[in-house]
Amino acid sequence: MKIGIAVEADNKTIAVRMGHAPSFAIFTLQEGQITEEGIFPNEHAGHHHDHADHHHAGDGHDDIQEHRRQLGELKNCDSVIVRGIGPSMKQALLQESVQIFRAKKSLGNSALELIQNFSKDFGSFKQEI
Repeated sequence: MKIGIAVEADNKTIAVRMGHAPSFAIFTLQEGQITEEGIFPNEHAGHHHDHADHHHAGDGHDDIQEHRRQLGELKNCDSVIVRGIGPSMKQALLQESVQIFRAKKSLGNSALELIQNFSKDFGSFKQEI
């Protein structure tokens, strides 16, 4: 199972909002163990826009398609773990059949801590629908 986590510039700290994160830590889990890990750039981060004008109820099909084009390595993930996610990014991931899990701060502050907790008990993570 491949899992992506949005991280800050230090490549460790969990990003507050997925679309603003400079990178993603991507882990491969097999039988509860990390077998691969890597850091990949967030292709969407370079395309920031005014969220007051752009991310609002009723976002259009074009916005979601633009987010899908910018998913990069996340398209190869089975799941992502987020603290926060905008509506267009959420729809783009769901359209690519990527499961989205929301994690409370109590489940970890670093990508490694979060993925270790996820591998032990992913039932503690709230799945987005």
